[in-house]
Amino acid sequence: MKKLLMIIAVFCSQGVACTHNSEVTLSESIGSDSEYQEALKKTHREELVVRDLETKNILNVTKLDPSFLEAFRKRAKKVYSTDDFTMLKDIENKTAFFVSVYCDEMDRCNLSNKNLWTIQLKSPSSDVTPAIVRQMSNKGQWEQFFPGITSWSNDFLVIFDAKNAGQAEQLTDSNIELLFANAYANIRFKW
Repeated sequence: MKKLLMIIAVFCSQGVACTHNSEVTLSESIGSDSEYQEALKKTHREELVVRDLETKNILNVTKLDPSFLEAFRKRAKKVYSTDDFTMLKDIENKTAFFVSVYCDEMDRCNLSNKNLWTIQLKSPSSDVTPAIVRQMSNKGQWEQFFPGITSWSNDFLVIFDAKNAGQAEQLTDSNIELLFANAYANIRFKW
């Protein structure tokens, strides 16, 4: 025991492996952040598609509305000490969703492939297709904010721009339904 203490004392006196001028603060997990969980309750939806006792799809969809984005920015400052995310600039003044999708066959999991998936934002007067369906990289970054991200999921930012689609009606929480359709099912999300 004395030899171990002597070795530790020598290392510390040499500045190796012992520092006393640093601080480590662990980030709060997504499940432990009660303020963020409140925002997620209002904007997150999950649907499971099962056929013949097999899970075919799991969709986790988070509507990126202004109140959620405020909570997102606060959490980003807690976790990364910044809220400077390109995603936030890309969705400004648009209707957007963060989508994590699991498919039983990975080649069926690309939401941007219009031969496999139909995505529409349905309102009382019209249907709008996404202006952008962007696959998101850096799962480690996004799993701090969005449920459903796993090593088996594909994650997307789906952006609708009603002005570019020629839609005069403002898309609001009370009048929209988000549709995902594929060979297995039509999955509708309402807020």
